[in-house]
Amino acid sequence: MSWKDVQTLRKQGDVPAAKRLAYELLEKDPKDFRVRSQLEWAIYDGIKPTLKKAQLAIKEDKRPQQGDIRKIDEALIRFTKIHQTARHGVFRAA
Repeated sequence: MSWKDVQTLRKQGDVPAAKRLAYELLEKDPKDFRVRSQLEWAIYDGIKPTLKKAQLAIKEDKRPQQGDIRKIDEALIRFTKIHQTARHGVFRAA
């Protein structure tokens, strides 16, 4: 398995499987740039519908739903952990 498998799963729309595989691969090699990149894209793909809902609410001068804000926050935390891993070389699945 490689970053290409993660990319394939992601592009097929199976974001949860893509993230699971990416986390497994990063546990073996925390500094694999390509896997990290695909995991970042998978996190974005997974949160994109929520981001769009929040943006629409803001455009309509409404407050985004608290649950949506929480999902966005959690995605940003996962994204930040990936970058911390790149600096420290120790990976723990989120």
